[in-house]
Amino acid sequence: MGRISLQLTLLCAVFIGSAIGCNRSGGRGSVAAVAPPCVDASGVWEGEVMTIDSGNCPDHNGTRLVTIFVLQVGCDLTVTDAQGNSFTGTIDGDALAWSGNFSDSTGTTTVDTATATIIGDSLAGTTSYIWTDGIEVCSGTTSFNLVRPCTAPGAHFECNPSPLPIPDASSGCIINGHAACDGSTIFVPHSFTISNLSVQIDITHPFGGDLSATLISPTGTVEFLIVQGVQSTPPDIHTTLVTSNFAGECSVGVWTLQVCDWCSDGEVGILTQWCIDMR
Repeated sequence: MGRISLQLTLLCAVFIGSAIGCNRSGGRGSVAAVAPPCVDASGVWEGEVMTIDSGNCPDHNGTRLVTIFVLQVGCDLTVTDAQGNSFTGTIDGDALAWSGNFSDSTGTTTVDTATATIIGDSLAGTTSYIWTDGIEVCSGTTSFNLVRPCTAPGAHFECNPSPLPIPDASSGCIINGHAACDGSTIFVPHSFTISNLSVQIDITHPFGGDLSATLISPTGTVEFLIVQGVQSTPPDIHTTLVTSNFAGECSVGVWTLQVCDWCSDGEVGILTQWCIDMR
């Protein structure tokens, strides 16, 4: 029934239809409302769109990579997908909301509700849909996480000052592999290619030698910054570490610092703060 093209249809549905408008005016004798500012959504966006069907059409399920181009004039948008299909929408502040329907060779798709938020160079949201070819009816949701392609140069510095408890290992030391781990995250909203990256780590712990620290990028690259029993000395850890392991990666997304305690000796600690500096 040509359901593969539904994947492309749903991408279009993500961006079509009427949205919460930015240009609003009152009736006769009323005062026109001031349009709220609109963030810049223009340019190329790429990333993943995932479809989850409610059960009627499980073959609709799947994740795919997509690329779209957004032309923005004021708060009005024209969105063009990789197949050359163009759609219109609006943006209110940093939020998009829309609904609508359209038809193609596979059938008719109706988008009931959809919301999305732009944070820097990241665009994420969800939508619900109903699709029918006149005989079969399917419904489900799509979620999308898109980013602007990396540009160079760029820079970003940010800290996570929220304390993170570091529990004691469950039993033994490193030889038993029963480490107690927890993670703290920093979201980087800007998209650029990384050349240099450094991480500042501040930990309070009776014996820093029990600990390891690992940095994980949004794409899953792992760098061991502190190795248990090697780089740390008692009682605390206050250090800035430079790594080239992320050179060439894109900055945008969630970065995770994972701290592990590898020895069960009754000692616990706190990750008091960590900072990431990328250029």
